[in-house]
Amino acid sequence: MIRVAGKFVLHTSAVVIGLAAMVAVALAAAAYRLAQGPVSVGFIAPYIEDALKNDESGYSFLIDDTILTWGGWEKTLEIRVRGLRILNRERTTVATVPEAALDVSGRALFRGMLAPTRLELIGPNARLVRLPDGRLIFGITGEGEGEEPAPTSTVFQNLIRELSGPPNFERPTGFLRQVTITGADLAIYDQPSETIWRGPDTHLNLLRDSRGISGDLSTGILVGDQTLAVNLTGVYDSGRRVANLTVAFDEFEPAILAAEHEAFKSLAPITMPMSGSVSFEVGTEGSAPEAPAIDFDLTAGPGTIVLPELFDDGLQLDGVSARGRLEQASGQIVVQDFFASAGTAELTAQGLVIYGSDGPGAILDANFTGLPIEQLQKYWPKDVKPKSRKWIVENLSQGVIRDGKVHIAVLPGAAKDGILPEDAVDFSFALDGMTVRYMRTLPLITGLRAKGHMTGRGFELTDGVGDVGGLELTEGVFAISDLMAKPPIAEASLVIKGASEAAMRLLDSEQLGFAAKVGLKPEEVGGQSATRARLVFPLMDGLSVKEVGFAAAANMGGLTMPTQLAGLQVTGGAVQLRANPAGISAGGDIQLNGVPVAMGWTKAFGQSDQIDGRYRLSGQIDDAGRAA
Repeated sequence: MIRVAGKFVLHTSAVVIGLAAMVAVALAAAAYRLAQGPVSVGFIAPYIEDALKNDESGYSFLIDDTILTWGGWEKTLEIRVRGLRILNRERTTVATVPEAALDVSGRALFRGMLAPTRLELIGPNARLVRLPDGRLIFGITGEGEGEEPAPTSTVFQNLIRELSGPPNFERPTGFLRQVTITGADLAIYDQPSETIWRGPDTHLNLLRDSRGISGDLSTGILVGDQTLAVNLTGVYDSGRRVANLTVAFDEFEPAILAAEHEAFKSLAPITMPMSGSVSFEVGTEGSAPEAPAIDFDLTAGPGTIVLPELFDDGLQLDGVSARGRLEQASGQIVVQDFFASAGTAELTAQGLVIYGSDGPGAILDANFTGLPIEQLQKYWPKDVKPKSRKWIVENLSQGVIRDGKVHIAVLPGAAKDGILPEDAVDFSFALDGMTVRYMRTLPLITGLRAKGHMTGRGFELTDGVGDVGGLELTEGVFAISDLMAKPPIAEASLVIKGASEAAMRLLDSEQLGFAAKVGLKPEEVGGQSATRARLVFPLMDGLSVKEVGFAAAANMGGLTMPTQLAGLQVTGGAVQLRANPAGISAGGDIQLNGVPVAMGWTKAFGQSDQIDGRYRLSGQIDDAGRAA
């Protein structure tokens, strides 16, 4: 028995080995044949046609040829079909695909079913249509199909519907896990704007996942002489029947789009390359939001933005970035981050922009720094506080604005007769190296460093230090409390110190004329002084002395000057001087021709008694003093 069993085992083993050898030889021969090129297996075409057929939709498929391809031991065996035609219930061809590839389920094969797990459509004509209600429709079309608003077949929608649901292993398409389109000639129809774009060599990949479908689409859309590289990624939630999509693009100039399509003419002002992404939600089968929110993350520049209704000239910008959300239902743009740069100037902003039937509005907080004052006019909207803009542009020069903080709170309809509420704008800033003209004939303040504050009505500079006509400005304040007044009234307070000659030149300016009134020439006055002055005057052309209110107090040391007393000179001492439109007074301990005396002097302006002034002198004078 043992011998018989042994012979049986040996015989069986020989048979198995022989069969294995035959299979190996067959596989080797097949591999060799496949390695030489595709092998036609047209006899399986009917099985593939049955696997793709959908009885519910009525679509059927015809295949010209079926081949097997193999890319080597590290590649999978792939079934390819050529000349795939899609027919409707009336047996009319509604779409054609030059070539397709598919992987089949081994599990289904064991059940006697040919079921694709991956389907790749190669080189078809495709259409993406945005309907007026916001829905997107994607489909495959036939060769040479006319300019129609939507794909004529819903085959692709059926595939998407199959992918979006749970696997159904009772039918061939229920095994499908991936649908891919490569090298498609894409036509994009935007029905609301009545525009058409072309995207040759488009690629689409869709995968079944736990939520529904995830996928991505990449294409190059032809716009004018540019190709807009676009990548779309998204997830379709089969439960909600909506898709969350993100469209990314790179180095595209919006003005070119405006030149090609009338619907986008609002983009014409933006002549700078733009990159970024927008994300939004679209639906299918009536589930689309009426006004979907759009998230955006954009960068642009360098280039120009031309907004003639806001600015006289185009804005030359080195770079711009913006991140936020457009909420169409509420008519709001949420600005999460905004950044712009031009030369040394940089601006950041956050807040809310409101648009609607009541007019525009904004609640924004912005910070900027490094803005040369000569460029302020470029970036200040010409219709926003034009009087403030005019005065600042005409009277501030050189220097840089830094540490700027702007708060804007304007609700729609808040402006009355074009005038914003007083609290609509709050602007604080710092000036560095500025030149300021505060009165037409007074010396300019140069090298000014100060803090500034402006509201919807007033303007103020404080903590000013700099130079005034050769004098050191140690404390300066300038304020216009009501820019809307006719005319606005300005107040200036200055604390200056330096040579008394320079101080007298300041007081001898055309609109003050102090030195001339007391019969002094500034160059005849020596010593050092510290002066506090306050001026009040209207901002108007042709300002006269009578229209300037002023008060000044000065401490003068080491004083030398002539007097109106024959033969007497002030050769030293310290004097406290006060002046206003009514007159001037001075008092202190001085030296007359070297003799110490206490001096008091007053002079009234515009008096009719013809007395130029009154002096009071007291002191103990010895013989030497009398001789002097």
